[in-house]
Amino acid sequence: PEPPGDVRDLLYRHSESEEIGDVMYLSGTAESIEELDRSFPPGVYTFSFRMGSGDAVSRSVNFGDRQFAKQPLIIFIQNDHRIAIDQVDPAVDLVITWPPFEEGRADDNRVLDDLIFVAIDSCIVEDVVHSGRPFEKEDYLTYLATEYVVSANTLQHGQQYSMYVEHAILPDTHSESGIPAFATLAASTYMDFTTTGETDPSYCQQ
Repeated sequence: PEPPGDVRDLLYRHSESEEIGDVMYLSGTAESIEELDRSFPPGVYTFSFRMGSGDAVSRSVNFGDRQFAKQPLIIFIQNDHRIAIDQVDPAVDLVITWPPFEEGRADDNRVLDDLIFVAIDSCIVEDVVHSGRPFEKEDYLTYLATEYVVSANTLQHGQQYSMYVEHAILPDTHSESGIPAFATLAASTYMDFTTTGETDPSYCQQ
């Protein structure tokens, strides 16, 4: 961040999983890419942290080489037909699809290809669906994926859900001493949708 050499502390957010560990972040909001670049200009960022063994580690990643992907268009399909986002039948498989991730590419360094994420949260901010994160599970989505299937009966009847589809470009990747490091430029589309059927009025009050 500006000025060059500026040092900022990352804030603890939560423990994601045993495989991923703790999540630390530095966040902010911007009304445009230009405003974002002023706060977090393209270039090399160095992250320093201490491992459980007590060893101090620093890793640098470069955010300066590539542009953001286009925001994905989210399309819902059930029984081989496109459906409205307020007509999701939870008793039927829901196919979430999007146009091809044209900016995505394989990683020349063979650390991690460009990624796609699909996530759905309930009205109580419960993580109902996640397509998977690298280094946590093997069947995560890469840029080659064109759809994600939410199995029947995963969602509840008569409920509202929040979701996103994210296309993530990784302009810089490397791995050293078993520790992967990568920069991510992500473009996400967020939206709410509702399922059909009778609502359980107590569900959102848990």
